[in-house]
Amino acid sequence: MSRVVKRLAHAALTLAFFAVVVWLLRNELRVLDPHEVLAALSRLSTPHLAAALLLTAGAYAVVSSYDRLSARYAGVRLGAAVGFSIPFVSYAFNFNIGAIVGALGFRYRLYSREGIDAKRIAAIAACSIATNWCGCLAVLGGMLLVEPSALVRTWDLSPAVGRALGGLALAPVAAYAIAAQIRRKPIRIRGSAYRLPELRIALAQIGLGSAYWLLVPLVLYALRPPELSISYSQIAVAYGLAALGGIIVRVPAGLGVIEAIFLELFRQHVGAAPILAMLFAWRAIFLLTPLGVAAIVLLVLESRGHGRKVGPPVHGRKAMTH
Repeated sequence: MSRVVKRLAHAALTLAFFAVVVWLLRNELRVLDPHEVLAALSRLSTPHLAAALLLTAGAYAVVSSYDRLSARYAGVRLGAAVGFSIPFVSYAFNFNIGAIVGALGFRYRLYSREGIDAKRIAAIAACSIATNWCGCLAVLGGMLLVEPSALVRTWDLSPAVGRALGGLALAPVAAYAIAAQIRRKPIRIRGSAYRLPELRIALAQIGLGSAYWLLVPLVLYALRPPELSISYSQIAVAYGLAALGGIIVRVPAGLGVIEAIFLELFRQHVGAAPILAMLFAWRAIFLLTPLGVAAIVLLVLESRGHGRKVGPPVHGRKAMTH
């Protein structure tokens, strides 16, 4: 299949998915009373808001640790302060304005200022992306295996089908771990050769990514209004599905996609207002608040000198270079 056909097929899939998202939101928002959303927000207690802030801090600490592990794989050593600050800034901007600017643009600029070459920056980014999606699929698959009720209640699927989908989600994670154990030949990405991480690093990626994808639904769970009677596992499944939907429709912060998925899964049981109230509060606490902090951290990083030297490369299979 030619590149042109692939691009046209991807564009058609994106437009179709986006049209479904718009249709779902239009149907809900047309009959929504904004006062109901505000009333649901007003019922959020101070302890719940404080818990959401603490969980958000924990989630960003974990996601910033992706790059610490990835730097090990890439053969790079940085001080802890810089090593956590750069991914924190990258992810805060990534979650709000998109991966091209956030995850890639800020990483390249900030890591290159520390004297790291482009190939190692690319390796750090690739390893962190793998960590993130291993965590997403591991949590989504595990939750569906344990309790597929979010899909059963909404789409009238049998628990067996829900669990089968959970196994399907776990399959790429298992394949990645097996490949890390048995594959010795480097893989080529855009002309550059990279070795897969050794098994212990791959397992650390799965564990670290899973920790993040378990924490984010906890933030949402802490922010649910009292009348929103959905379980933590159902929120975790919905958030995982929304993340997968975000791969198809690439809009900043998953705006509209997350709302559409949550409304589709839960609106028949609790109504739209409390769901949207939870998501509005989540966007304010989990997305916008860290973005403000990241802007300050970015100014500090930009004020530092250029061309700082990093530690020596890590040799052996754990190093990504071939």
